[in-house]
Amino acid sequence: MKDHDTFGSQDPYCVITVGSTKKQTKAHSGGGKNPVWSGYTWTFPKQGSQDIKVEVFDDDAGADDKIGSGLIRM
Repeated sequence: MKDHDTFGSQDPYCVITVGSTKKQTKAHSGGGKNPVWSGYTWTFPKQGSQDIKVEVFDDDAGADDKIGSGLIRM
């Protein structure tokens, strides 16, 4: 991942969206370009064929920066 912080390391968090259900990790403080999120187990309701949207943001004091995103077609 590209580091969006000029000073220090970015604090990434991940948002997973399936249909109208959205789940979010906590920010990995100082995670930089190689964040690790462990211990998360989520269940999403299945409503037909739904895509899985994955977005990663940098947690900032102001507006959070979007680092990247992807879509998993189901």
